[in-house]
Amino acid sequence: MKRLERVRTIPLALAMSVLFGCVDQSLRAGSQTEWVNSLKPKGKAGAELTLAANGKTDYHIVLPERPTTQEQKAAEDLRTWLREMTGAEFPAIQERHDLGVSKKFISIGRTNLLSQARLKESGLNLGREGYAIAQRDESLYLMGGKSRGPINAVYALLEEDLGCRWYVGDTSTIAQITELKFKPVPRSFVPKLEIRDPYYYEAFSETWSVRNRTNGKGARVRKEWGGYTHNPPGWFVHTHGTIFNRTKDFKEHPENFSEIGGKRVPRQLCLTNADVLRITTSKVLEALKKNPGAELISVSAFDGVGHCECARCKAIDDENGSPAGSLIYFVNQVAEGVEKEYPHVLVSTLAYLDTLDPPSKVRPRHNVAIQLCNDLHAWRWPLKDFVSSNRPKSKQYRDAVVNWSRICKNIHIWDYFTNFSHYLGPMPNMHVLKPSVKFYMDHDVKGVMFQGSFQGPGGARGPMRSWVMAKLFWDPSLDVGELQRDFAYGYYQEAGPAIAAHYEFLDRIGQEYQDRIVEEMGGIRFGMDAPFLTREFLAKADEHFRRAEALAKGEEILHRVKLEKLPIIYVKLVRGKGFTNDDYMKLLKEFEEITTREKVGHTHEAAPDVHQKIQYWRDKASVNPDEVFSSGLGNVWKIKLDPQEVGGEQKWYAKEIDDAGWADVRSDIGRGWESQGFPDQLGYAWYRQRVMVPKGMNSRKFFWMLFGAVDEDAWIYINGSRAFDHTVVSTGLPPHTIWTTAFKFDARPLLKVGEENVIAVRVYNRLGMGGVWKPVYLVASDIEVDSSQALFDLIREKE
Repeated sequence: MKRLERVRTIPLALAMSVLFGCVDQSLRAGSQTEWVNSLKPKGKAGAELTLAANGKTDYHIVLPERPTTQEQKAAEDLRTWLREMTGAEFPAIQERHDLGVSKKFISIGRTNLLSQARLKESGLNLGREGYAIAQRDESLYLMGGKSRGPINAVYALLEEDLGCRWYVGDTSTIAQITELKFKPVPRSFVPKLEIRDPYYYEAFSETWSVRNRTNGKGARVRKEWGGYTHNPPGWFVHTHGTIFNRTKDFKEHPENFSEIGGKRVPRQLCLTNADVLRITTSKVLEALKKNPGAELISVSAFDGVGHCECARCKAIDDENGSPAGSLIYFVNQVAEGVEKEYPHVLVSTLAYLDTLDPPSKVRPRHNVAIQLCNDLHAWRWPLKDFVSSNRPKSKQYRDAVVNWSRICKNIHIWDYFTNFSHYLGPMPNMHVLKPSVKFYMDHDVKGVMFQGSFQGPGGARGPMRSWVMAKLFWDPSLDVGELQRDFAYGYYQEAGPAIAAHYEFLDRIGQEYQDRIVEEMGGIRFGMDAPFLTREFLAKADEHFRRAEALAKGEEILHRVKLEKLPIIYVKLVRGKGFTNDDYMKLLKEFEEITTREKVGHTHEAAPDVHQKIQYWRDKASVNPDEVFSSGLGNVWKIKLDPQEVGGEQKWYAKEIDDAGWADVRSDIGRGWESQGFPDQLGYAWYRQRVMVPKGMNSRKFFWMLFGAVDEDAWIYINGSRAFDHTVVSTGLPPHTIWTTAFKFDARPLLKVGEENVIAVRVYNRLGMGGVWKPVYLVASDIEVDSSQALFDLIREKE
C-alpha cells in the first residue's frame, strides 16, 4: 500500500495494545517497555465497533447535504487515515432527503442523521472549536463548533481512541492492522484556551497545527480549515514602532514622544497627545481595512521602558498607581474607534515592564485584550515555576495575572521557555510547564503563547516540546511526564527507551537545579558553563545516546536520534577543546553534518549563525595564539553627537579636524555612549582617535583592523578615507544582532607605519546604548583566521 507522507508503522503487537488497551496505563518510568497512549479518553466506553476487516468496510462517512469546508476537511482526513490504518476505502457521501444509508455510518457535522438520532450531545454549545463524539448502535456521530470543531472531532477520535500520532512536521505514526475493533468513548470537550500557541519553529506547520489542535499565528491555518486568531502583518507586538519612526518622527514632532525629566526623548509615546491618538487610530483602521480577516491587532509600546511623565500622562498614572493607567486610557480610545467599524476585532496591548501592574481605576474596554508577559520571573529563574516561587518578583507576576484577570476578560499570556542565547543548549524546564498552564487556566486566561526557538529547526527538544505543549494547552489535565514518554516511544520507536530515559534524566536535573540557575548567571540566557552542565552530566547523556543509536534500526530513526543529541554536542563545542575527552574536530564534523542535513541555521535569537559558529570553533581549536600578533588601539575615544547629520558634509572624518573639544568615552567597559554621559541619544555620532602603528606590524601576510563590537552601524575612516562599512545594509544582519558582532578588514592600504594615523568611526544607534563598546586592535598574522570573533577571543585570552 502506498505510504502517505513519512508514515511510521507501529508493530502489530503494539497496534493491538493501542486499540484494546493491553498496555497497562499505570506503568511508570523505569518499568515501561512499550508505548502508552497518554491521550486515552476518560469515561465509559460504548459498545465495540468493527470499522474494517481484511481491507473491507461496511461503513459510510456521511456529510450534510451542504457541508462546510471544515466538515469536508474533517471527512477527507478521516477517510485518509482510516484507509492508512486498515487498507479499506471508506466512501464519503453527502446526504439527500431520500438517501437510504446503511445502519453503519460515521456522521460528520450537523447531518439530518444527527438530528434524527436525538442525541444529547447534539444540543451542546461547542463554541468555535469544541467537539463531541457520540454513538448510537453501530454508528458514530462526530460534531463540532462553528470553526474547526468538526476537524477537532475527527482528530480526537484518531489520536485519543485509535492512537494515531502526528508528532513532528509531516511524519505520521499510524497503527496498521487487519481488523480495526475498538470501543469509542462518547464525550464532549470545549477547550478553555482560545489561543494555543507553542511558539516553536516545529509548530509552524499548517497541517501539523490542524492535526494537533493548535492555532498559533506561526502556522497560518487557512480559513477553509477553520483559520486562526491573527493580527495584520506587522501588528503583533511593539507596534508603536509600526506607527512611528523614533528617529525621523522625533525630529519633526518631539512632542509626540515621552517626556522624561522635563525633556522629550524618543523612548515611548506621549499617550495623552491628541495627534498621537489620531495617527494611531487612523493607521490601525487602515491596517484592518487591508486585512479584513484579522481578529486581533496590537497597539503596544516600543520594547523597553521610558513612559511619559508629562503633566497629563503623570496625572492619569498617579491616579491609577501604574503607568498602565495612561496606556489603557489611550488604548481604550483606539478600541472605541475600532469597534465602530470592526466590532469583532480585539485591540491588544502589553502588560510588560513599566505597565505590568494593572491600573486601579481605569478599566479595559470589552474589546481590549491584555497581553501579559512573564519577564519578571521567567527571564530570571527559568527552571523554577512562578507559581511555587517565593521570590518577590515571582509574586508580583502572580499578582499581576490575578489582578488583570479581575478587570479584563481577555487575558493573553506571553511566556518564555527557551534559552535565547543558546537555542541548542539543554534546557531542563519541562517541569515548569504544567503548574504555569494550570495557574493561567485557573485565572480565566484566554490565550497562551510559550516562546521557544522559533527562528528555525534544531532548538533543544523543540519537536517534543511543541507536541507536549499542544496537548497540554488543549487539555491541561494531562500529565507532562506521560506525554513525554508517549513522544519518546512513539516518535523514536525502537530507540524510545533510551530517549525516554534521557528525558527523565533531564527532568531530574531540572528539578535539582531549579533554584541554582538564577538571574546572576544569565537567567534564561544561562551559559553553557551552568552548574548542571558538568562532565558527569555530559557522560550520562552520552550513555543515553550511545544506547539510542545502537537501538535505532533504520536511517530515519537514527537521524532523529542524532538531532536529539545535538544539544550535548553543542555544549562540548562551546566549552572548548579539552573539556571532555572527545575528539574535538570529530565532534565538530558531526555537528556540521547534523546541522546541514536538518537545515539548522540558528544557535541563538539572531540572524542565522551556524556556519559562523562552525568556523569560529574550527579557528579557536586550530589557530596557535602565538602566531597572532596584536596591538590595541586606545580605549579612550573622542566623541561628538551628530543629531543634525552634518558630520559627513563637514568632514569630521578628516585628519586635520580639531577634536580637542569633543567629549571622551571608553570602549573597554562593556557599555556605550548612553551610559557615559549621553542618555537617550539615538541617531548618529562620531568617534575619533590618533594611533601610532608599531613598526613591523604590516610585514605579515595579513594585517587587519579588528573591532570587538560597535552598536550598531559603523562606517570606518582611516586618515580621511573610507575604509570599511559594517552596517545592517552591508552585512544583512538585523540591528539586534549586528551590535554584538566582531568584524575585521584589511588595514594595510590606508594605515601608515611609523606615523600618526587618525581613525574615525561614524556610528548609528537606533535601539539604545550606542557606540564602540568593545576594544579595537591592529592584528598581524601569517595565517588566515576566518572568524573575526575567534580572532578577537584569542587576543583577549592572551592579554
